[in-house]
Amino acid sequence: MKCFGKANALFAMLRGVRAVLYRTTSKPRALSRTMSPGARSSSFSLLEIIMALAILAIGMMIALRLFPLGLETSKDTVAKYNASHSADTLLHLFQLRLQSDWETTRDKIPKDKPTTGEPSSSDWQLWTEQGNTTYYHGPDGFHYVKVVQHTPEADTTDFSAIYRLWREKVSYTVYDPDDSPKYEDRTFSTDKALKINLEISWPHMIPYSQRDTALYSFDVFRE
Repeated sequence: MKCFGKANALFAMLRGVRAVLYRTTSKPRALSRTMSPGARSSSFSLLEIIMALAILAIGMMIALRLFPLGLETSKDTVAKYNASHSADTLLHLFQLRLQSDWETTRDKIPKDKPTTGEPSSSDWQLWTEQGNTTYYHGPDGFHYVKVVQHTPEADTTDFSAIYRLWREKVSYTVYDPDDSPKYEDRTFSTDKALKINLEISWPHMIPYSQRDTALYSFDVFRE
């Protein structure tokens, strides 16, 4: 009985090995080429493709139209920054010049805004250089000042503008509770204080009426 039991176990083991060999050596069944309904519904029709391409083309056309506008806006922003930066530098230059020679510098600045023609290209005189920025003044003193910012490595002009300068008296208000009216407007003598006005217009190569403009002013008190 023990022999028959061992024989049955051996036959069962052989059948298991045969089944494993059959599964590993048998050829796989061919995949069915019949598409399921779900697969058919996930594909794109020709009409859908054409509509997608049309939407893509419209989006690209809008982007191409907006690109020059964005580039022009970026140029305007850079120009306004350069104008503000050069004006700040020029104001400090005048402040230093006034403190070192008040009367001479004051008399070279007109009392009214200049309205005559701007100096020609040959009339500009070199005044000072601050880094990559060069300042020129006209033959009549500081009625007009030209500023040119350039990149030496590229030998190109990044920003160019013309200032119109004029001076005014510095005004202030005095409060006296015993007087009527209680507030009185007064002005400092030009020997003690000056208000400097700077109107910058750019770019200087085009007519004045077509330029962008900005106005800056500051008060200088004699030390």
